[in-house]
Amino acid sequence: MKTEINMKTIHTYILCVLTCLTVVSCKDDNDEPVDNSVEVSFTTEVQTRALTQVLTTETLETNGASLSLFVAESSTLSTDSEIASYKAIRQNDVWKGSPSIKLDEGEQKYLYAFYPYTSQSENPDALNIEIASQTDYLYSGRGIKVSYTSPTAQLTLNHALPILAFHIKKENYDGNGVLQQITVEGDDFYTAGTIHVVSGNITRTTVGKYTGNCSVTLSADNLQENIPDLFCLPFSSSGSDISVTFKIDGEEYVCTLPKYNIGQGYKYIFQGALTSRGITMFETPQVVSLNDDSDTITQSNHGIFAVTHCNADFTLPTFGGTDLLGSIDWGDGTTESYVSTAQHTYDSEDEKTVTVELWGVEEVSLSTLEGIEEIDLTDF
Repeated sequence: MKTEINMKTIHTYILCVLTCLTVVSCKDDNDEPVDNSVEVSFTTEVQTRALTQVLTTETLETNGASLSLFVAESSTLSTDSEIASYKAIRQNDVWKGSPSIKLDEGEQKYLYAFYPYTSQSENPDALNIEIASQTDYLYSGRGIKVSYTSPTAQLTLNHALPILAFHIKKENYDGNGVLQQITVEGDDFYTAGTIHVVSGNITRTTVGKYTGNCSVTLSADNLQENIPDLFCLPFSSSGSDISVTFKIDGEEYVCTLPKYNIGQGYKYIFQGALTSRGITMFETPQVVSLNDDSDTITQSNHGIFAVTHCNADFTLPTFGGTDLLGSIDWGDGTTESYVSTAQHTYDSEDEKTVTVELWGVEEVSLSTLEGIEEIDLTDF
């Protein structure tokens, strides 16, 4: 049987096959995805030179560190803004989003950051903060623009919390003077709250107390390198509602924090002195911006004046100096804070010794020597 092959049909078949291959080949070439977007990256800077034991920004500068990043359409991060949250990771000294943050041609965004990274980062208006962990929270403030043509940025981060520091000098104390623990508590002392990533405004939510352990040997010098300090939330001390308890050589000394407003972004160095009679806190702290450590603690003259007498009524001598602060031991079991007009009445005319311990004192004068048996100026 002889089969006839139509050459025209064969030519038509071959042409169809070649056409299909061409179409498939063109389709494969044109369907390969072309990514014209750019990846966003940024660096961070924290300008802080304040002497402190609790700042943890060296962690921020470690490759592998992470922070919360917010990407928005607006430079004001308003409630109407479309906000996306990311975990940013530091790699080779540059931060990148995880997953990657991409911008297409003509697109621009604004970056906001909060350190450290928190999984509860959906709401940049109210990020949780607390002081139990003594975390150095940092926030970026206003948004920094990135765009398709400028996909890199630098964010300057601000410290969110204030720092309380205590410079306790050992001036008339025979023990070792090892400060082991500091506890702060009171009506206006809060331990937790939330912060707005742009304004830095803190909303306090939980009243409590903070206890921090340390091991600092107190001395009579004026050095700042080893001053114990702690992060806290902003608060206001009325002069009677915030207490600080210092545990020294196993014994607790309870002091009232002087009247002062504690605001964020500053380190407040409260000065005090430890003597055999306890701790005296000075009224006004030294305030240091967390961006500047140029200030130094000033030395305050210390003196102890003792007088033995047998009067039923006694009026203090006149002391000269600047911002006098101290205590009076009347010698009959009664003690009180120093005031220049202090007077005391005794139950008898027996012999007793009045001891006045002062800071800022420069001179003393007595208007009368009646009933006075001995004056001790050894430590004045």
